[in-house]
Amino acid sequence: TTHAFGSYWLSRNIKEFVYDFPDFELELVLSDEALDLAKGQADVAIRFQTPTHADLIVRPLITVHHHIYASPTYIEKCGVPQTIEDLKHHNLIAFGTTISPPIKEFDWLLSTGIPKLKPVVEISSLFGILSALKSGIGIASIPDYLAKSSPELVRILGEVESPSFKSYFVY
Repeated sequence: TTHAFGSYWLSRNIKEFVYDFPDFELELVLSDEALDLAKGQADVAIRFQTPTHADLIVRPLITVHHHIYASPTYIEKCGVPQTIEDLKHHNLIAFGTTISPPIKEFDWLLSTGIPKLKPVVEISSLFGILSALKSGIGIASIPDYLAKSSPELVRILGEVESPSFKSYFVY
């Protein structure tokens, strides 16, 4: 699974499994690149896009929700946008297009149809986006599981619903 999901959600939610199966050897391989299960690169995987390989068994896992967040430092300096249209007057942080994001449509905020929504910085890492948010660079849409790890972040534009993303347990 991805670095961010494995570090912030999965590693915090495997305790019961570890206690119930003490003889089971568990190795979490965190990568933003999809490992090939058919080639034996991993035994199981968590995917954020529906796998297409016919020989794999796919089970729904959880639905990941994204919302828009900013730090108190950014809000103090630049204010809180009152509408989604106000975002064109704010610093946006995005994943960018240099490499494919681990979650399809991760930069949904940039495709809302509002002209002039451009990021001030593109960071091809969820950890990097989280760090930029915390430092007060700007505003970003991040998964709620990641935002929960940083309670100082402030959810803004609460009425704006982002796309949700399904995750799958694949073996």
